[in-house]
Amino acid sequence: MKRILLLLLFVFVTLFLISCEKESEKTITQLTIQNESGFIISDIKWNGTELKYKRNPQSQNTITIWDRHLNPSERMTCDVFAGTGYIYLSYGTDRNALSSARTNEVITIEKGESYIFTFTDNTIIVE
Repeated sequence: MKRILLLLLFVFVTLFLISCEKESEKTITQLTIQNESGFIISDIKWNGTELKYKRNPQSQNTITIWDRHLNPSERMTCDVFAGTGYIYLSYGTDRNALSSARTNEVITIEKGESYIFTFTDNTIIVE
């Protein structure tokens, strides 16, 4: 009788462990910023992380340039940690004369989620 109970217990534990959904070790959490406004956006920060992206020249040159400026009609996608916060940024029409602001909306990104935030000329920001 003990053997049958131990066998049943072993089978139950084995089935339980097999049926548990294993979280992927490479769960990617991403934030994409689309600039559909008429402004240059720079110094973008979310959840304590400064966002920048690789800008590769169109030439044969293999040098990777890290850029913090997002021109109108450009987008960037960055790997981030899950969390909640405002998007902080500088914006303007000239890279040398930018004003600082943050979004009016709090952004929440769950682990493994890809979130797209689109800036337009109508996006509400707080200076």
